[in-house]
Amino acid sequence: MMKFLPFLFFIFSTPFCFSQSAIQLNGTGGNVTLCHDDNFLIGEGFTIEAWVFADEWKSEFWQGSIVNKDRHVTADNEGYALRAGQNGTLSFVIATGSAWPEVVSDPIMNTNQWYHIAGVYNAGTASLYINGAFVNSAPIPGTPSPNVTSPLTIGDSPGWPGRVFNGLVDEVRIWNVARTAQEIADHTTTTFTGTEAGLVAYLPMDEGTGTTTANLADDN
Repeated sequence: MMKFLPFLFFIFSTPFCFSQSAIQLNGTGGNVTLCHDDNFLIGEGFTIEAWVFADEWKSEFWQGSIVNKDRHVTADNEGYALRAGQNGTLSFVIATGSAWPEVVSDPIMNTNQWYHIAGVYNAGTASLYINGAFVNSAPIPGTPSPNVTSPLTIGDSPGWPGRVFNGLVDEVRIWNVARTAQEIADHTTTTFTGTEAGLVAYLPMDEGTGTTTANLADDN
């Protein structure tokens, strides 16, 4: 049975609706938020997956927030962000104190087309996948800095509000393990139950209407 959670909600400045069992983000401030959970912090292994359909790309890749938990505090940075923009460039950035090391793809995604995207952190290396295929990796020097304050936000940045995604986002999955390349490739279109080992957030966005959506991995 699907359950609706009081702490998971949409914030919007103008009305928007679901389309094709996905959340429609209007590019001007709409987002989905999940309250902080320690399971959303990057450990030795971490994976973010989502399906995205961009109505337009922002001019810079860091402007199009897809799944973010980022924050800047005085001289330090905390958290991470999976984002896209700049003619279809995908980025996964991870804070390590005073730095924001990241991995970036070439500008290979189009507007008005669905893509499965994934960012994986595995013991000091960040990797990107598009439609189940590996596209790039980069070292992440240092230890990821935890962000225990900001909510996990889909479609905007909690640390830099206004870095918004314009388009559809669906099937958001967060794992506290590093998914392998084979697992990502084999399960881009898999419908999960939310009880899978390591799955700490799963938002299939299947409600079709309303202002709340279910995290099927909650309380597992």
